[in-house]
Amino acid sequence: MRLVTYRNHTGGAAYPGSLRGNDVVALDSIAPDILSLIDGGPTALEQARALTNSAAGVSLSAVQLLAPIPRPRQNIVCLGMNYVAHAIESDRARGREPKLPEFPVFFSKIVTTVCGPDDTVPLDPHVTQQLDYEVELAFIVSKTCKNITRNEALGYVFGYTIINDVSARDLQNR
Repeated sequence: MRLVTYRNHTGGAAYPGSLRGNDVVALDSIAPDILSLIDGGPTALEQARALTNSAAGVSLSAVQLLAPIPRPRQNIVCLGMNYVAHAIESDRARGREPKLPEFPVFFSKIVTTVCGPDDTVPLDPHVTQQLDYEVELAFIVSKTCKNITRNEALGYVFGYTIINDVSARDLQNR
């Protein structure tokens, strides 16, 4: 099931929904927003599946898609240089000897940096001249967890989405 957050083209409130072909099925009868749907756990997800299969939808062209989770509860935690071939390629493109970090490189994106699929990414030329982007796979953690085993990890994942990780390369490389 492909979950979305959307609003009517006239603006107003954002609603949770699911895509069924070229239609969006409203899920606000189950939860007022995507975070509440995630909090509802397997029961809410099963209700969403049933509603997606049975309810009438509206044309995708009649709504504006927003970011799936327009306002996460906390910063998005990212893992840098997680794709070895890309890290090596990036070093070579900058004329540096390829070298992978000894330890994982973590960084975060603050919640106010989230934007939707058709939103403009602001560029301030006083801040950066080298805005760059990379598509990333993101997983949505549904429950608080700490010190879990590898075998338990997927039990904490609600689902997956994609993120366009936008970086100011000239600042990053200083």
